[in-house]
Amino acid sequence: MLVLSRKEGESIVVPGYEIEIIVRRIDGDTVKIGIIAPMDVEVHRLEVWHAIQRANGGSIFTKGDRT
Repeated sequence: MLVLSRKEGESIVVPGYEIEIIVRRIDGDTVKIGIIAPMDVEVHRLEVWHAIQRANGGSIFTKGDRT
């Protein structure tokens, strides 16, 4: 896992995937992020992704996933 420090308004990019993750606001223990990604890239909160996988009868974890 790569751990990066960012301040409000700063970004992280994923080169080659046209994805940008922006720290929009920090309020106590809550961090609001914005994600800019191509329309064909699915973006979900982890708990939502797990629910989707369970609903589809699939495995929650795939190769490369870590907990």
